[in-house]
Amino acid sequence: MVGGVADAGEIPRGRRREMRVGPAPSNSLRPAPPGRATSAACPSPQISLQSPPALPAAERWAALVWGLVSAPADPRTVMDWSRVVAVSESTLRARCHQAHLSPRKSLALARVLRAITLAPSVGCRPDDLLDAQDPRTLRGLKQKGGIDLDRVTATDVTLPGILDCQTFVSPGPALNALRTRLALADHGVSGPGR
Repeated sequence: MVGGVADAGEIPRGRRREMRVGPAPSNSLRPAPPGRATSAACPSPQISLQSPPALPAAERWAALVWGLVSAPADPRTVMDWSRVVAVSESTLRARCHQAHLSPRKSLALARVLRAITLAPSVGCRPDDLLDAQDPRTLRGLKQKGGIDLDRVTATDVTLPGILDCQTFVSPGPALNALRTRLALADHGVSGPGR
């Protein structure tokens, strides 16, 4: 060491014990611990063709839409929706975009599903449950919902039927995940979490 500066070949004093001499240990040379299989002996995962693969983005989106169905009030904005399902607005928007869907169209679909689901228990028409101050908004929700909300009764429509008729969200993995949630709810089973 010259003037407090170590030469390139010198080992600093406090580091002598930490440094190893020789080749780095290789995991491939060590035998597998007892009771554990080596990578060559591990079976490859079997893929079942009977059940479709899980699509996390679609399932998260479906959980957000389904979380709005039992909301006490009709959320008019994405921010209101995020408060109902207890996630931040940016998270809600990101989850919609990850499922390749518009947050506003997703909200509109959720609002129509909520109105149709709650109308029989409240004893009113579904359009009475939509908080739309502008008649054009209500008209747009009715048209894109695919059914005449003014004339529909609880016995006229089913939620899977609404998903077939609506034009808010195009058919795909997200809508299939929502169908699965509906089917599970019909059988009293809760679906995967948010």
